[in-house]
Amino acid sequence: MPEFQKVILYGDSLLLTAIAGSLAGFPSLEVVMLKSLPISHFSDLGTLQASVVIFDLTEFPAQSILSLLENQPDRLLIGLDSAGERILLLSGKDSHTMTTKRLVQLINHMLLETGGETSYIA
Repeated sequence: MPEFQKVILYGDSLLLTAIAGSLAGFPSLEVVMLKSLPISHFSDLGTLQASVVIFDLTEFPAQSILSLLENQPDRLLIGLDSAGERILLLSGKDSHTMTTKRLVQLINHMLLETGGETSYIA
């Protein structure tokens, strides 16, 4: 695992600017702010080799987000909704060892951790 995890804050919202300030205090994170690119360039985010892309859910159409997830499945996408305090975690990583027991563990972990308020799609 690299010393730094690169985190891209993708968009122009005040929410992302505030988060950038908060994350700057964590030395293990390399935080990069990116202004929104046209949807046709959305896949260019892959060239930055970030572990995580954080975006404001109110700024991007769902199709753009799903396209990024399909093209870059190893990246964790975190969508934040400034109005509703909602977090959407998206990961395209496959688990070839998914069993019913593991699925139940994942569900329980997410529900216990978040009180059922966070959406998680794996």
